[in-house]
Amino acid sequence: MLRTALLLALAVSLAACDAAGPEDTPLPESPSGPTMANVSINLDQIRVLGDCENSPSNPGDFQFKISFVDEGNQRVGPELQFPNGTYGDNSGQNHLTLLTGRTHGVNQTATLQRPAQEGSAFGVVFAATEWDSATTRDSRMDDRTNTRLYAYREGRFQGITGSQSVSLNGGTDCSVRLEYTIAVG
Repeated sequence: MLRTALLLALAVSLAACDAAGPEDTPLPESPSGPTMANVSINLDQIRVLGDCENSPSNPGDFQFKISFVDEGNQRVGPELQFPNGTYGDNSGQNHLTLLTGRTHGVNQTATLQRPAQEGSAFGVVFAATEWDSATTRDSRMDDRTNTRLYAYREGRFQGITGSQSVSLNGGTDCSVRLEYTIAVG
């Protein structure tokens, strides 16, 4: 009889666990939403790997744009243009003159806040135009754009350790690279 009572109690407790298991119980949400991560992106420099001019004495005439996006490709944070606010407009010679191997120091920090939760992300967007004349853009570097995305997985943003870069390759002798570091707090 005692054995039957114990088996019956065990069966009832197992049935209760099965009926009200953790899958059926939603986790309570934080009233303030997800924890936010403070992301600092230290923009170091832009390096010209190929000046798009095919001549060692003729520098490229560049304009650069740096911006930041979220996981849905919506802009977050600042947009930086070099030279100052002139991206896409070459009137008045608004460009940086750089030979292959040269750099342009950016030396700015962009700060973002991103949710520290699965599915969150941020991206560094780099764009460049090289001008062949006051009205003609080089077809190999005509608003060429690339995005480097950093996703939040397994409790952290992935791939942010060490020096980072995003490159634009317009073909032979026509490429540039943005170099930066990331800190998350």
